[in-house]
Order: sequence, then structure tokens, then C-alpha cells
Amino acid sequence: GGASIEAGDCQVPGCRFVGNHTTYAGSSIMLNANRSVSINNSVFTQGTGSFGQLGAPQSATIHLSDSTVGPSNMPGIWIDGGVLSVSRSTIHNNTGGFYGGGIQLRRGATASIGNSTISGNQALSGGGIYLESGFGGSSADLVNTTLYGNSANQGGNVYISPSSDVAFTIMNTIIGNPLSGGNCAGKIVTSSSYSIASDNLCGLAGTGDRNALNPMLGPLQNNGGLTPTHHPLQGSPAIDGVLGLQAPNFDQRNYGRPAGLGYDIGAVEAGATGGTSLSPPPTTTYTGVDSGDEDGDGMSDQDELMAGTDPTSFSSMLRLTKSPTNPMQFTFPSMTGRYYRVYSSLYLNGWGWTGEPTIVGDGS
Repeated sequence: GGASIEAGDCQVPGCRFVGNHTTYAGSSIMLNANRSVSINNSVFTQGTGSFGQLGAPQSATIHLSDSTVGPSNMPGIWIDGGVLSVSRSTIHNNTGGFYGGGIQLRRGATASIGNSTISGNQALSGGGIYLESGFGGSSADLVNTTLYGNSANQGGNVYISPSSDVAFTIMNTIIGNPLSGGNCAGKIVTSSSYSIASDNLCGLAGTGDRNALNPMLGPLQNNGGLTPTHHPLQGSPAIDGVLGLQAPNFDQRNYGRPAGLGYDIGAVEAGATGGTSLSPPPTTTYTGVDSGDEDGDGMSDQDELMAGTDPTSFSSMLRLTKSPTNPMQFTFPSMTGRYYRVYSSLYLNGWGWTGEPTIVGDGS
């Protein structure tokens, strides 16, 4: 595929791997045994092949931070007896075939995942994460991670092989709203604390855990930081959901925690600041898969959340109004934290930049 690390160790800072192909594993990066790679601020997308865009066999190690894996027509990450660490990263919209659309852990593989998002991945088993038994069993440890909206025939968000040598532990983590297959399959979570699951299939039973509760997250989008995230909506049970100090001091976007009365559950700290901060999405009953138009204003709930308007208010919408002046003028309501790009064209099939338009705000 894109790169094969056969000797020594490697650093991959600020790179893009696009459209690479392999007939086996590692369409973007494949490691030999006993090798390691540290990846930072990089993107892996549109890979094709049988196994992951990133691949690590026995005794190989992948360190992934501030990076995005997906979308692709193959699994995101394939760890066959190796070691994976993920921080402040998003693994999304990868299609994994049989096992592990986002991450496949097999034959004694181990994974440590913190302040990260695994979303929209798909496989027959374990849409988000698949843990396989044998060779000492696979294990994964998740802290302040959002596992959301993945799909599979069994284990939409995670499949945990029903064997004593397989362990899946979570803390301050969201497992929510799978598109199919339920949240968990195989067996229940090994241990947990201060976590939320949107059904009862994960069997969360630790301190501060809550089952069958909608985490109320917005769509996967740019909420600040280097990677896309799901921001908690106003009123989300994830906000201030951690009692105590057992949480990282920063969220996935590298914004400070806590921002409220307590630490938030999941990868994003609502109301946190650090660098360019986008406003939280407005209050809504949007579940992440709703394409309806709750307020009947002609814009779907999903489109309104992307635009930053309120999907529960008929008067709040992104709509251009033309005034009969020369030069031509258009007005539209802007939302705090949103960026707008204006195009013009003489023909519908030839859109281009307007150059330097005059933009006047109303001061609000």
C-alpha cells in the first residue's frame, strides 16, 4: 500500500494517505513484527483491501494521536497480536467486511484508547470494535471515548468474544445509538465506571454507570480541534456526568477539562475552550439518525444542526434573501461559531469564488 515499515521504527507527522490499496493488510501503513510507528496529525482515507488501513502483526506497535482514519472501503485498523494506542483521534465510516469495521483486535492484541471517537463504521460483527479470543485473548481499555452510531449484524458498536481471555474495560465512555446490531454482543463489558450505554446489552454495572439512556449527541462534525467529534447536545446526560477526578485534563480537541460542575463523559467536554471554539449545537430531540423536519421550516433536523440553526424553531433557518438592488445583495442569518463560503455563477454548472465580497454584519 502506502508504506511498509520493515526495519527500525518510524515517525509520521502531518501526512495524508489517500486511496492506497493492498491485497492483505495495511493499505496505508503496514508494520513488520517488532516494529513501531508513531503517527500524529495525519489522515488516512479511501483505502481499499482486505484488512485495515493501518496494520500491525505480532509484537508491532502503532501509536496514533490527533489523527483521522476513514472513510474507507476496508477496516480502519487491524491489530494481529500487536499493540495499539489511540489518543485524540477519530476512526469513522470504515467498512470492515466480516470483523471490526473501525478496529479489529485479534490473537492477543491489546488496545488503549483515550479521548477518541469511533463512529459510523460497519462490519458483520463488531461495527466499531471487534475483540477476538485465542493466543491469550484480545483486550481494550477505553477512557473518555465516544463509541457511537456504528453498525453490524451483531455488536453494532462492539463485539466482545465470549471467552475468559478477552477483556473490554471502559471508564467515562459513551456506547450509544448503533444503527444496527445493538451496542454490545458476545458478552457484556468486563468492567466499567461513569459510562453511558443507550441500551442494556453491554451490562454496565460499575460506579456511576447508566444503561438504556440516550447520550444526546450531535452529528460527527468539526467542533474545533484537529479531528471531527460528536458534541453533547444541551441537556445531554454526558455533561458533568463524572463524579470525582478520574478523567484526563483535556478532551479530544485538546480543550481543558472540566468546563462545568464536573467532567463530561465521552470524548468532548461541553463548554470547554482552547484555541478556536465552536458553539455547542442547540437543544433538539435529534438522535443522530433523524432526517425529519421537526419544526416544519423546510430544513431537515440534520441540516439545521450542521448549519447551527435551531431545528425546534420555525423562525430559525439558514435561508438567503435577495434584495432588488444593483449591485445585487443577499442577506442571510449567521450563527456564532459557523463559517460561510459564498459562491457566484452565471451558469448553474459553473460555480466559482466571488472574489472579495463585501460582508456586513448587523452587530448581533
